[in-house]
Amino acid sequence: MINQVKLSKYFQGYKYFNGRDNGRDTRKTLNLDKVDENKESITFFFEKGLVGMNVSFFLGLFGKTISNCGVEDFKKRYNFEYEDPDENKKLFDKYNYRCYYIKNIDLICTLIV
Repeated sequence: MINQVKLSKYFQGYKYFNGRDNGRDTRKTLNLDKVDENKESITFFFEKGLVGMNVSFFLGLFGKTISNCGVEDFKKRYNFEYEDPDENKKLFDKYNYRCYYIKNIDLICTLIV
């Protein structure tokens, strides 16, 4: 199973990841349902120069995990590393927290349908 994912491998030349369908397609490509089923850990590595990802892409990629496994399990098994933490970390943390908030008020299921 894949232990570390560089999204740039799947989106060469992209500096911004967007679109729920793109997130879902990437989820299928990475076989994240199997990762969740086996309770495996996975690390997403964000390279320097990446501008960000919108919440639709984030939910397409991770929404099913958050919905099925819960926020705490997601936080424990899904790790994020950054080539340039000062540049990248601040971009992605806000999306994580927004999605956690969405889960806590039980709206994620309507968002990922």
